[in-house]
Amino acid sequence: MKRLTFDTFIPHKSNQGAYEIAREVARMQPELPRPVVFLGESGSGKTHLLWAIVNYFRDRNSVVRLALISPRDFPDKVKRLSSDEDKLKAQPPIVLLVDDLHGFAQHAADLEKTVLALIQHGHNAVLATRIHECSFRIQRKIQGTFECRRHCRY
Repeated sequence: MKRLTFDTFIPHKSNQGAYEIAREVARMQPELPRPVVFLGESGSGKTHLLWAIVNYFRDRNSVVRLALISPRDFPDKVKRLSSDEDKLKAQPPIVLLVDDLHGFAQHAADLEKTVLALIQHGHNAVLATRIHECSFRIQRKIQGTFECRRHCRY
């Protein structure tokens, strides 16, 4: 996935906003809304942008705790973050990247708890999904709880 970078992403007027926000996440801009939600059809570049964030941090040896998770790979150590105050309060910052949010129905409660704990402690989460946020329980919870102000449509 090393080839998935901001340089290899092809911005288009339909995804320019998502591209710019992903770059802001990578630059750790403090004024970003939390969490950020990327909404788009399959193949629209959401996963590419998540990996571009990962590779941006790796290329710069950034001091950040980073996890890219998917419904097939949701490690217990990420799930346990929500109940580990010491890790939530510790530095460096945490960035959680969630790919295929629409597939987390089985883990929705754990994911909600984890994302909420990260946001409450000033960390960031980026959620990528192909389902409109109002049609999936976890997204409705996020919409109401975290006041997502910016959604990026591809």
